[in-house]
Amino acid sequence: MAESAVTLLIDVLRPIIENEVRLLRGVHDEVKDIMDEMESMVSCLREADRREYDDEGVKTWVKQLREVAYDTEDVVEEYLLHLERRREGRGRLVKEAELVGIDEPKEKLVGWLTNDEPGRVVISVVAMGGMGKTTLVKKVYDHGIVKKSFDCFDFVVVSKTYSMSEIIRNLIKKMHERRNSEPPPGLDVMNVYDLGQSLKDYLQDKRYVVVFDDVWNLELWEEIKFAFPTNSYGRIIITTRDVRVAQSCTLTSDHLYELQPLKDDVAWDLFCRTTFPSDRCCPMNWKNCLER
Repeated sequence: MAESAVTLLIDVLRPIIENEVRLLRGVHDEVKDIMDEMESMVSCLREADRREYDDEGVKTWVKQLREVAYDTEDVVEEYLLHLERRREGRGRLVKEAELVGIDEPKEKLVGWLTNDEPGRVVISVVAMGGMGKTTLVKKVYDHGIVKKSFDCFDFVVVSKTYSMSEIIRNLIKKMHERRNSEPPPGLDVMNVYDLGQSLKDYLQDKRYVVVFDDVWNLELWEEIKFAFPTNSYGRIIITTRDVRVAQSCTLTSDHLYELQPLKDDVAWDLFCRTTFPSDRCCPMNWKNCLER
């Protein structure tokens, strides 16, 4: 059919617009206008096919439109290829940045989580925003040794304004869900105390690890600690930007880890790996300029 090429192009363009709005930004409205116009053309072409016009002018117009659609499809495919390369490059840079300098603190935290210390232990990780504390703790949380060492897990992202009842309620739901068990009845109408008691009863005699990520409030751990049994093998990780929060959550400095900025040589290695990916070496003229 005459409209098939245009319809195909619309099908190709639609997911690009829906999935790449953030990348397209200012271009988004213009591309959407083009799609709207093309959908109108499809309607016209369908009508032309239905009526089977003999007019040479109409036939020429349809032929030209089909050629434009094919040419545009080629451009779209080229754009998709370019977009995929950009994604791969962006993903590679993020991966490189995440891995550099992370091994030592990762192994240290894994050791704190899985050591022989009995009972409940709170570990605080403190660093300025953007230094990678969440990335570090997520890698520790997902570590194979950690997964084998515990029965119950959860990773809670804490907002500046949080609801304690919602935090505990979601913890209960997710822990039951992971073990394919039903949460207690009436969970949605329980008050904070009953929710905490329910979670404590569930975790009793189980090995558990829970991460509270990006904690701002000095009172959060004081408010929620009653829900975690002290006589079970439990590990709580708190990540925060505020050293006061870190200190208030951790009984001793032995379990407080302050993430440090990358050392100069490690930072330089990361710069070279991400800026000059082919040989991972900075050209001498660049190096001399950067070292000034």
